[in-house]
Amino acid sequence: MSKELDKNNEVDTVELMDEDGKKYVFENLLTFEVDDDFYIAMTPMEATDEFAMDEVFIMKVVEDEEGESYLPIESQEELDALWNIFQDLYYEDEDAED
Repeated sequence: MSKELDKNNEVDTVELMDEDGKKYVFENLLTFEVDDDFYIAMTPMEATDEFAMDEVFIMKVVEDEEGESYLPIESQEELDALWNIFQDLYYEDEDAED
């Protein structure tokens, strides 16, 4: 799994590979911290059979000696709480303009 910044489009992308070696590219919408843990919210750069363009995924970011890993959120309660935090942070600028 790698994360890179596309200098031409200024889009922060994350590349994930499934267990079959198929690569998927996501746009990093927001990386945020909650209780000393980091999370990433991302959306697919293109629609596939597995992912729709309007889907948002939130995963936990874990760093080790091999680099960053992205882990799924296991509990629905935690995912719901993270979704609410993501929405508050992501739409914070829009709310400030109103």
